[in-house]
Amino acid sequence: MSKNPNTPPLFTDQEFTTKMSKVMSMESGMGECCLSCMLCCSCQNLGMVRGVLHGSQPITGSELQATLGMMAGKWKIQPIQMPNNSAYAYTDAFIEGNRLIISGGMHNTTVHSGGDYDDHSMGSSHQVAVANQAQTQYLCLHRRREGGTYIDAFGSVATEISQDRIAIDGCMEGTKMLYMRDLTVTQQPGGSGEVSVAEQIQKLGELKAQGLLTEDEFSAAKAKLIGGY
Repeated sequence: MSKNPNTPPLFTDQEFTTKMSKVMSMESGMGECCLSCMLCCSCQNLGMVRGVLHGSQPITGSELQATLGMMAGKWKIQPIQMPNNSAYAYTDAFIEGNRLIISGGMHNTTVHSGGDYDDHSMGSSHQVAVANQAQTQYLCLHRRREGGTYIDAFGSVATEISQDRIAIDGCMEGTKMLYMRDLTVTQQPGGSGEVSVAEQIQKLGELKAQGLLTEDEFSAAKAKLIGGY
């Protein structure tokens, strides 16, 4: 997703032929990774970005409003597949209009102690978990001839958009995730107020039955849910 609402689509003649370095340059001009949601990824190994095929028509007017309306609200992020066995750092998403805010989750950072300020060799270092800062990104919807909908300037594709889930093939090769509707409500007597693991697994099974998840992807997502990922 782009962090700049005015970023033009990364148009291409063929998907996955644009290097990540070009996307980073487009977004900031300073080497800042546009995919700030991937705090645990190593950008130098991310490979190619899909991009948006030339001739793809933007979704506008009432169709755009209807699609954004269906996507609006709170979501839980369920990673299905990530490149290079990397981890996805964020857990929550909120969509309002064309604005996407991702938040929640933790990432590791290195803390140094002892020694000189500029020379950590005399001291020690250790990893600590810190809360992620919320990130604001922007949606940019185009029709995709091969199916699905481009949802950002760099070619992330929503293969399904419904009231309770959004299935996304990320703009980077090997990136897949689900946005599952966050149905958490104020707790009522006799109920937990949260979607159970069994219900989430049922939804994953429905996606597999529809051909949107492979058996391996379903098994991996199920294992993460059961393991409290």
